Order: sequence, then structure tokens, then C-alpha cells
Amino acid sequence: MEQGDWSGFTRPPILKTTYDGYDELAETFYETQEFIYGQITDYYAGDLAHEGGVIPPDLSKPEMSAYILGRMMDYDEDAVWIIQSWLSNPDPGILEGFGEYREDHILVLDLDATENPHWSDTVNWNGKEFGGTSWVYCMLDNYGGRTGMHGELENLATQIAHANANSEHMKGIGIISEATYDNPVIYDLIFDMAWTEEAQDIDDWLDDYVLRRYGAYSASAREAWDLLEQTIYHRSGNTAQVMAALPENVGRTSLPYNPQLLERAFELLLEDFDLLSASEAYRYDLTEIMRQMVNNYAVRQYNNVIDAYEAGDLETFRIEKAKFLNAFDVCDLIQGTQQDQLAGEWIGKAEDWAIRYDDFAWDCLTMNAKALITTAQPAPAHCQIMLTAITRA
Repeated sequence: MEQGDWSGFTRPPILKTTYDGYDELAETFYETQEFIYGQITDYYAGDLAHEGGVIPPDLSKPEMSAYILGRMMDYDEDAVWIIQSWLSNPDPGILEGFGEYREDHILVLDLDATENPHWSDTVNWNGKEFGGTSWVYCMLDNYGGRTGMHGELENLATQIAHANANSEHMKGIGIISEATYDNPVIYDLIFDMAWTEEAQDIDDWLDDYVLRRYGAYSASAREAWDLLEQTIYHRSGNTAQVMAALPENVGRTSLPYNPQLLERAFELLLEDFDLLSASEAYRYDLTEIMRQMVNNYAVRQYNNVIDAYEAGDLETFRIEKAKFLNAFDVCDLIQGTQQDQLAGEWIGKAEDWAIRYDDFAWDCLTMNAKALITTAQPAPAHCQIMLTAITRA
């Protein structure tokens, strides 16, 4: 049954469980998967109608999910079906079909438990804890690779312990990263929470974190982290930015915190530069904060550009536009201080990996590396031009 589109991609069709050849195809699928990857896991991920799609109206949802799980367990009696809880998923009818197997053979990932927990909902998803189904508390941090500094340290330090104490079916914690190489502090904290059942005092935790991260004690650096926790790390991942937005998605925007406090945190970190600069993590943090400061400046300047345009003030428009565009050059200079932020370094890693294989692997891996940092799906012409330019570079 056709499933329509998702964000410009054609969804693969689904096979009805009532199809006469379903059992044979299911067996062939699992056998082929084992042939390619080996028998390396008992965990199988797959979602029915995730972010859209169509469940055949002539099929019983409980019977369909029960049948799919049954064929999975025919192949692997220890199979665990991993299902994402996101938006309206998983459908209550789908959960109903798992019956007595929901504890040992189903694992629901509560993707955005830090901000929008589903596990505690008593109305949807068959009631609290997905009707008594095993589940994992997950942090969905950067929403499609948003690169701003953000996170909710206080939330992580307290709510994971709260969930553990108020649930019967929570099996662990997890991260759902839609990108990497940003905001290391939140990953450090969430994985620390795996070793305790108690809520953490974020001030005490930051005392240890700053010393561990920079390799030396600095009162100024510790004070800087108080300001970071009160601003960028006291909010969700919906970052205000204009530098990497498509033109049709850009308008006036505002920052959800006082940017002057971020600038003060940067000044405090710099005070003990001689003491801390041997730390790669310290230098990384400085560049990340500088990049965020440039982003905040760009947001303000873009608002000024819009104001001048709407006022019909051509002279002011040109001045503010030049300031806005200069932010891109400054950002490039900052990012150029970090080797892992260089496009050549990123693409080179794909080339190093591909060189062990053949020309096809080389083309695919290098093209994918370029696509991931430009456009990861069919896009308007202006995005395709950008990708072509980088490809030719």
C-alpha cells in the first residue's frame, strides 16, 4: 500500500499482513539481513506510520502489530521491537496488539522525554507508560542538526531521576541525536545520570565538570558556567538563528535570553586563558561561545535589515546589510580555528574511509559527506546550487 511523501521523499510502500506471501517475504527479509550484517542483535527498529503514512483501513491495528511481532519472533525468539514515540505514535491500536509481549519484546523510545514526555501521559498511548510497555527516557536535543548552543541542564539533572522513581517500566536512558559535535555538556550530564538514581544538584555537578573539562580550577571559569547555565543551557533546542536558514523561513526573530550575559560569560572564561589554554576542551568552548555571539549579532542585524527595508530607508538598509553579511566572514574565521569544523577535514574523513573500497564507494561517501552539511534531501534550486558549488570545490 502506497504511503505518500515525507518532506520531499517518497515513502516506501508497506505490505499488508493479510497478503498471501507475507510470511515468506518476512522470512526472506530477516534471512537477508542476517546474511549482510550477521546475527549481531536481537533488537529490530521499525515504525508504522511515523510522521504520517497510512495504516490500511481494512486491517485491524492490533491484529496487524501482533502479526508483525509474531513473524519477528519466529525468526528470533528473543527479538525486541524498538518503536519511537513521537507526535501521535505509537498508535494505541498498535500497542494493544502486543498483549503479553509488551514487557519483554517491545521497547518504546520516548524521544522527547526531556521536554514533551509521553511516558507520563495517562490519556493517550493506552495510558501511563504506554499501557505498561517497556520504554526508554530519551533526550532529543538538536532537532535536525541545529547548531546553536542550547540544552536544559537542570531538567536533565532532576527529571530523569523523577521518571525512574515514578515508573515501573522504564528500562534506561538514551540520546536521539539528529547531529553531533555540539553542546558536549548535555551529553556528559545525561550519561552521568545513568550511574545514579538520585537527582543531581546542578551547581555541585558543574563544580566537578568545569575542573574535569579544563584540567585546572578557575573561579572565573566556574562563574562563567553559572551564566551559561542560566542562559543558553536553561532552554530547549529551538535556536534563534538566521545564518543557515532558507530565505522563505527567515523573518524577524528574537533571542530567548539576555545575550549580554553570554558575552559576560565569554569575558570570564578569557580571564584565566594562560591557565586553561592547554585544554583542547577549553579552546573548543571559547570558539563555540564566540560563534554563538556572532549568531546573536546576526539575528539583531537581520532584524535591522528588515526594519530599514520596510521603512524604505535605502541608506540604512545598505549599512545594516553590510554588517549582517560581515557576520558570515567573522563566523568563518572563528570556525577555522577548529580543525574538526573545516569542510576539508570532514570530507577528508569520508575519503579516508572510502579509499579502502572502490570508485562507487568513493563517490557515494564523499557525496554524502557534502550533502550532510549542505542539503540532505531534494531541495529548491538555491540549495542545489550551493551543493553544486561545494561539489566543484
